[in-house]
Amino acid sequence: MRTFHFLCATWACWIPSLLADTVAPTSPKRGLCYVQGEDPADDRTWDGPESSLTWYYNYQANPTSGLDDKLQFVPMLWDDKSAGEAPGSFYNTVKRLIDSGREIDFALGFNEPDGCKDGGSCMDPSLAAKTWISEMEPLRRDLDVRL
Repeated sequence: MRTFHFLCATWACWIPSLLADTVAPTSPKRGLCYVQGEDPADDRTWDGPESSLTWYYNYQANPTSGLDDKLQFVPMLWDDKSAGEAPGSFYNTVKRLIDSGREIDFALGFNEPDGCKDGGSCMDPSLAAKTWISEMEPLRRDLDVRL
């Protein structure tokens, strides 16, 4: 009887470990900031079957070729210049993606707008607010995209 209890206890500890190694839990909170790397083989780390990632962004309004069929793309309006010269350029790009059948549930706005060094978008607050109202708010209002 003692041996049976020991075996049951051993298996009870070992099975969750085995499952954890073979099944990657997914979560809507697990995403990736994707910047094209030098070695495409690295992409298998996050878009392979063992990855728990579900979405990515790339600092742009358009998806990265190759990842867009494996992870959900989240467009980003990086700064006021990435919106384009014409009013509504970012909005129109996201709308075109949705109209073409792509699932866009979320959009990101601005990368560290107060950061003027090391990759921030360095935006004046009044310009950021104006750009948000013209480019991001219509996504929420018209297309039900969460911001």
